[in-house]
Amino acid sequence: MSDFWKPYPELYNQLELVHKKTVEAVHDFPLLESIEPLLMQRGKMLRPAFLLIGSKYGKQPDTIIDAAAAIELLHIATLLHDDVLDDAALRRNVPTFHISAGIKNAILAGDWLFAKSISLIAPMLKQDQIPILTTAAQRICSSEIEQDIRKGKVFTSTRTYLRTIAGKTAALITLALRSGAELAQAEPAIKITLQRLGYNIGIAFQIQDDILDYAGDTKNLQKPTGKDIYEGICTLPLILALQKATKQSSQQQIFNNSLPPLTNAYKSYYENFVQKYNGIQDAVQFSKMYITRANREIETLPQIPETEILKDIVKRLIERQY
Repeated sequence: MSDFWKPYPELYNQLELVHKKTVEAVHDFPLLESIEPLLMQRGKMLRPAFLLIGSKYGKQPDTIIDAAAAIELLHIATLLHDDVLDDAALRRNVPTFHISAGIKNAILAGDWLFAKSISLIAPMLKQDQIPILTTAAQRICSSEIEQDIRKGKVFTSTRTYLRTIAGKTAALITLALRSGAELAQAEPAIKITLQRLGYNIGIAFQIQDDILDYAGDTKNLQKPTGKDIYEGICTLPLILALQKATKQSSQQQIFNNSLPPLTNAYKSYYENFVQKYNGIQDAVQFSKMYITRANREIETLPQIPETEILKDIVKRLIERQY
């Protein structure tokens, strides 16, 4: 289990149960030996933790551990597909699934895990709650498609970037918090607050991820840095650096046409570019806007221990180096 949750003993113990349930749920997976290294590393388990926290704002059902395991399986399914799309070599400090088992098997494994996730959580949902799950899944897939279409393009608008990460990252965190509250039959106002909170946390979390891809340490991250440039993806530090550089250029069109392709061959160029135009510092300030919004939502929640945990988590997530 990640040390991230040790300050919260009750939550930590519940996440241990979630992990055990997750392992049990894949016992009949055809390529169990290939998926076990990823499962054993666990990661931060943010999504199941948020589902558990969301459930504390109502009457926590007996099936909440199964629901949290379903969210974790859904997250792992997206990781398998992400790693294929990005041709990533490491995930959680172990070789990625498609490296050990092949691309076809990785795609099928992601589909299998997605189906298993649905089979776990679907029996708990009422008819009017199902669209919450299906809409989130659609947004995740749409955002990945949109990002893949734009690969290699140097210029991306801030608005497009935010729309993409809203689907890639914020959608699943929002789903976790909202699902926990739905299953616990929380008050409607609390469900909406947690939904907005999940969005703001998700955006800030992904911005921090993108900052760390430029400024992080590979050992801490448990994956290589510089992967966004390698994949031809323009994230917020570069977007803001490009915007600042464009404003400072007296010949904007010439400036736009003079930039090299966004490929690994020019990795050092773009890292220096981001540094020169303060892209990292500006991205940090940008993320603080979403942290402020997240804290405002938290202030409106009932004063239970989990509300204090949320305050602490938001602070720790934005300060993290992994």
